[in-house]
Amino acid sequence: MRRDDELCKAVVEQLLVERQVEARAAVADIARVMADRTRHVRLGEEFLDAPGVGLGCFQR
Repeated sequence: MRRDDELCKAVVEQLLVERQVEARAAVADIARVMADRTRHVRLGEEFLDAPGVGLGCFQR
C-alpha cells in the first residue's frame, strides 16, 4: 500500500508542475499578443500624427 501512496504523490506533483508550465505559457502568449497590439497602435499613431505623411488627425 505504501508504494501506491508514493506513486499517487508523485503523479499529483507531476500534474501540478504541468499545470504551472501551461499557465506560464498562457501568460507568455497573452503578453506577446498585448505587446504586438501595442506596437501596432504606436505605429498607427505615428502614421496619423506625422505631418505631411499621414492624416495628422490622431487625437489623444
